[in-house]
Amino acid sequence: MTDLALPAILETALRKRGNRFDTIYLDPTRPAFVEDYAAAVLHAGGATEAEDVVLYLGHRNPHWQPNLSAPWRELPAVDLRLQYPVGNADFSPTDAEWAEIRHGIAFLQRCLRRVQTLHVTGRAPLGVAVIAGRTWDRGTGTVIEGWNGNERGGEIWTGVGAMATDDWTPSSGKWLPGRIEGSPFAGATKLTVAFLRREDQEPATRAWNASRSPEPPLLLVRCPARISTANEATAVLNEALGVFSWVRRTCHQVKEIDLVLAMPLALDALLAHHLRQLGTIHFYDQVSPPTDPAYRLAISWL
Repeated sequence: MTDLALPAILETALRKRGNRFDTIYLDPTRPAFVEDYAAAVLHAGGATEAEDVVLYLGHRNPHWQPNLSAPWRELPAVDLRLQYPVGNADFSPTDAEWAEIRHGIAFLQRCLRRVQTLHVTGRAPLGVAVIAGRTWDRGTGTVIEGWNGNERGGEIWTGVGAMATDDWTPSSGKWLPGRIEGSPFAGATKLTVAFLRREDQEPATRAWNASRSPEPPLLLVRCPARISTANEATAVLNEALGVFSWVRRTCHQVKEIDLVLAMPLALDALLAHHLRQLGTIHFYDQVSPPTDPAYRLAISWL
């Protein structure tokens, strides 16, 4: 199919490498028409052959055009969102939309077949960053970098060389002190681990956890209210990985972890990138604005 009438944003993508359109051949009668269309746009924009790609998570950005940080401004960028043309600050995906996001990011991974470094930034529910980090986990060979802050005053956070702090315990964490509610050592096979930045986040998390049957033991991990530098982000990431090492080392009967995160988006993507071979993990994203239940399942993995 030629002479395809394209929305302006897609015309921009197709014109990115010159003043003429690429010819794309699409058959709208095929079930895979939409994916073919998307793949053609990604190819025309230079993303499918690039080794460095920016994944801009724009679900909560009220502006269509993302503002990228200077180090990433010249790279191919994929602006991902479910609401067109603008995002919503209170956007929280439904169960069906979380399934669509998982499917879409898996599709992107197949298209971005040459990517060596994925640069993650944007404004989105944290679960989207977790899905990206899990999709391109460290077993894929792709490096993930996250941008923390605005396009002018932020910095790059990376998980390269991250190692679990093997001696972390709830009482000894320097960056991430923890507190256990209930007993994870009394035969429970599931444990809820919640990384929270503020004390006022605890009641909703505790109530949500208590609403389930049977109620899992709860490990509350207090995150720094502010992470000032990339070195501090690496230290927090190492301790966060140490939390899971402690669970595996001391809670032998726990086979499933229900995970809640309230750390910066960049750090959540890096953490998910490194979480492998820990049993089954279910990540629950906080619903905004607050509602009941307070969290919704975004992704599960082994």
